[in-house]
Amino acid sequence: MTIQIEGVRIPAVSESNQGNLIELLKFRHFRRYYFEVEYDWDRLDFLVRKLEQAHPMVQADMERFLKFLRAL
Repeated sequence: MTIQIEGVRIPAVSESNQGNLIELLKFRHFRRYYFEVEYDWDRLDFLVRKLEQAHPMVQADMERFLKFLRAL
C-alpha cells in the first residue's frame, strides 16, 4: 500500500504512517488468536498512542488517494 506504481497509482498509505499501522495490525493478530491472555497495559498504552498518531495520518492519506482516484 506504500508503493507507487508509476503510471498506475500513487501510494494509498504514506511511508511515514506505515510503522504505526503495522503495530496496530500486530495487535489485531495477537488479540484475535490469544484473547484469554492477560493484557500488558503498558503495551496497550503504547498502542493507543500509535492509534492517536495514525488516525489523522490515515485520514489525510485516504483523502489524498481519493483525490487521485477522482482525477482518473
